[in-house]
Amino acid sequence: MYLDKKGSVVDLITISMIILIVAFIIITSVYIFDKIDEQITSLLPSANVQNVIDKTSGALGLFDIMFGFFQIGLVLFLVISAFYLDTNPAYFFIAIFFLIISIIISAQFSNMFAKFIGTSDINSTTAINFPVLTWIMDNQPLIVLVAGILFLIFLYAKSRGIET
Repeated sequence: MYLDKKGSVVDLITISMIILIVAFIIITSVYIFDKIDEQITSLLPSANVQNVIDKTSGALGLFDIMFGFFQIGLVLFLVISAFYLDTNPAYFFIAIFFLIISIIISAQFSNMFAKFIGTSDINSTTAINFPVLTWIMDNQPLIVLVAGILFLIFLYAKSRGIET
């Protein structure tokens, strides 16, 4: 099973992929909600329906802040888990190589997201309302670099004293 799986720098690729998928889901959900919002209001013109739509719209607006906390939480989880892993310092240069690969892949994810929100309809209606999400996705390679460096520091710079 996966119980004996150890963490590594390659987890940065997984985190970048999770962040990309969550960003796509958030932007797509809000875009679809914005499109059907007007139609629902015209089909069901009641105060209760409008109240539900307003509360849903307000909740969807909170996804921008939650996305930032989600990114911070994933990076903190990665760094904290690195502290508890026992590794051999001989693997440091392999980890650097995987960090470079992770940065390149996260740059591609960032470009994919930029093309996705670059569509005029999505950009003009939805992406403008998510500045934190857009900033995180635009700077994903830099975030992966910083998270990777922190991961490597906590992974390889802990004391390896003799326990009695």
